[in-house]
Amino acid sequence: MNTPNSPADDVQDDEIALFALWDTLVQNKWLIIAAIVLSLALATTLAFIMTPKYEAKVLATFAEEGKSSGGLSALAGQFGGLAEMAGVNLGGGGGN
Repeated sequence: MNTPNSPADDVQDDEIALFALWDTLVQNKWLIIAAIVLSLALATTLAFIMTPKYEAKVLATFAEEGKSSGGLSALAGQFGGLAEMAGVNLGGGGGN
């Protein structure tokens, strides 16, 4: 009473034939090797032909001579400047 499309037949059809897959890879090994060698040659050629591009940005700030303070307030001012460069507002402002 098995029908041609029974669930048991579907399970057997869903299996992966690893040996058939391996045979396909072995038969096409030269094509696979050629593709890898061609890719490596192209990447190496591009690496030597392309001009490297380096970019650097510098932000320099200078302290005013009349505004020298010592101790913790100077340290806080330095970290405030660093936070400002990063775009962070620490508050505590100074109302000038």
